[in-house]
Amino acid sequence: MTLHFEKVSYRYPGTDAWAIHDLDLTIQPDESVLVAGASGSGKSTLCRASIGLVPHFHQGQLMGQVLLEGLDTRQHPVYQLFRHAGLVFQNPDAQLFNHTVEAELAYGLESLGLSPFDIEERLAWVEKLLRLESLIKRSPHTLSGGEKQRVALAAILTLRPRILLLDEPFTHLDPEGAEQLRKILRLIRSKGITLIIVEHRLHEIITDVDRLIVLHQGKRKMDGSPHAVLSEDISTYGLNLPPLVRLFRALGWGQTPFTVQEALREIDANHLSPQVLLNLREKNSIVVGSPPSAVGPMVEAEDLWCHYKDCAILRGVHLRLDYGECVALIGRNGAGKTTLAKHLNGLLKPDQGSLKVLGQDTRRISASKLAQHVGFAWQNPNDQL
Repeated sequence: MTLHFEKVSYRYPGTDAWAIHDLDLTIQPDESVLVAGASGSGKSTLCRASIGLVPHFHQGQLMGQVLLEGLDTRQHPVYQLFRHAGLVFQNPDAQLFNHTVEAELAYGLESLGLSPFDIEERLAWVEKLLRLESLIKRSPHTLSGGEKQRVALAAILTLRPRILLLDEPFTHLDPEGAEQLRKILRLIRSKGITLIIVEHRLHEIITDVDRLIVLHQGKRKMDGSPHAVLSEDISTYGLNLPPLVRLFRALGWGQTPFTVQEALREIDANHLSPQVLLNLREKNSIVVGSPPSAVGPMVEAEDLWCHYKDCAILRGVHLRLDYGECVALIGRNGAGKTTLAKHLNGLLKPDQGSLKVLGQDTRRISASKLAQHVGFAWQNPNDQL
């Protein structure tokens, strides 16, 4: 067995609540397992316990036994356990601390005492695998959330673990990045590596796993094949069904297709009339009203540029946001979304062009003054708590 939990309960220091409680779980070699559950269900704690961070780093009270490839995690330090399993954290900033991406990738290999030749070989392999060539000389802390996640994954992969745990790996990824990650995970799986993926966005990875485990309040509530588990009601555990499964439930069918191809086969087999789908769409249609009347621009950007060293992050942005508008700012990882947002509350100032917020030039007003009018919720809440 690769990983075994026997009657495991754990609570963090200073709390009476069990993060995981009386958990029995066995994961076999070469399995690809999705662990799902609502926030606070114990998913991240399970990851930490799997590699000994619980209790060696987080302290607290641990009961029961966790075996990682036969090693009792209580009896072995974390640095020994990391030779068997690697964990990519939900927040990549928690494991990025070197001055360049290249140094980040080499750090673990140097700690293992590998030769310069072997280090260079592994770096070249992982750079190509995760398309990191353009980032290799940059500081990890200047990267977008999705880019940081790729670097954190790369740093773990260079160590060649036999077990890979990923905690909410799709959180910071755009659709293109998510598909790229799925391809990478399929390749990793083909190498015989055991995958344990913690994720509440079931649709992101459900087609690529053998087994789905549902946690609720620290306990294992459901465990089986994805189709078997999703044929049951998982909403009581704070989870949403994948979109196609929701559609088929709305039509009163019991099937659980995960892909468009599966859905089309079911539609053909059940002789579904297109009119049924049209009626469903009309039943659930949403009427969108007119936007509020404008009373003047809240934000005006003209030819806005921002650079990091020699790299242009924003290139001649022209933007107007009016009073009462609700605007979605979308783009791939690294497109400049966060950089633009930081300009709107004065954390960053234009290198070129102009930006006015509430009629005031952001170059001439402090971020603290703008903060009285512009609220900002960070991508990672730990940055503001």
